[in-house]
Amino acid sequence: MSNDAFAISEPFEPTALDEQTELRTLARALEFAQGFKLLFARCNQRDQRLRIVNALRKRIPQFTVQEIHFDEPIDHLLDALRERLVQPPPDVVFVSGLEYSLPTAADAHETPFVASLNAARNSFPQILPCPLVLWMPEYVLAAIMRGAPDFFSIRSGVYYFAATPRETAAFAESLTAGEEWQAANLTFAEKQERIGAIENLIADYYALPSAHRNNRAEAHLLKRLGNLYWTLGGWTKAERCYQQSLKFYRQFDDRAGEGRLLNNLGEVYRRQRRWEEAEQCHRQSLKIKRDVGDRIGEGIALGNLGSIYSGQKQWAKAEQWGGESGGELSG
Repeated sequence: MSNDAFAISEPFEPTALDEQTELRTLARALEFAQGFKLLFARCNQRDQRLRIVNALRKRIPQFTVQEIHFDEPIDHLLDALRERLVQPPPDVVFVSGLEYSLPTAADAHETPFVASLNAARNSFPQILPCPLVLWMPEYVLAAIMRGAPDFFSIRSGVYYFAATPRETAAFAESLTAGEEWQAANLTFAEKQERIGAIENLIADYYALPSAHRNNRAEAHLLKRLGNLYWTLGGWTKAERCYQQSLKFYRQFDDRAGEGRLLNNLGEVYRRQRRWEEAEQCHRQSLKIKRDVGDRIGEGIALGNLGSIYSGQKQWAKAEQWGGESGGELSG
């Protein structure tokens, strides 16, 4: 990943290999493993994980594999594995569903679950006499890297599986279906969940070869992500999302989309009392919306300009441009 807004895997930059290469490398690691080995498999989408696990099992038919999926939060991974491990122990253990124990990406690295991994790291070989493969989305991997460095340090490998273009496109459509959706209508927990899902999806786009990336889908997701951060008061993150999305819309020569992004970026600046930047964005947005005949968008831009002047107590200008109305995003 090269984009600073979503380069959440801080300790190192993964090299995106093709799926078959990663599968082959992971299968070989399991075949040569003796005793306990800790392996991480980064995989953002459930259907993709199920497909890859099935393909991996076909590559190692000589091994007994126990799959453990957690569909609710757990406090301690080691204790949970101790309770569920079959006897005699299998040759390999696959674990998934750790995201339920880290429901939000923002503070995932500070949770008790992550801290417990550090404390128990030396006890895993005593409970598991075989390789342990932890399947997880990117934000969970990043949280463990940040919050449980001692546990992460005993790894034998990290494997990155980027979704295929078709899988990524399908997931993107499911996340952003329905233009009538508004971020403000979601609960706080739903917003955090949606943020994590969109960030993971964008990470999958970055991992694809440039020829397979859908820049229009990326631009749309970045705008949606910015809207979510905006509703949570995450102005810096919202600004980054809008700026990146704006670059795409300008590349597409999509004037209507550019006008909407300029409006939203102006609102981020206004909330930070960056008046000059906010005014510049809203004036540019107003011009574009008039050029494309977007009367509703024109009204929003006028109201937002009025809000800028109200915020600076320039009452005459505020009344001229829209009174104290405004403060609206453009979708």
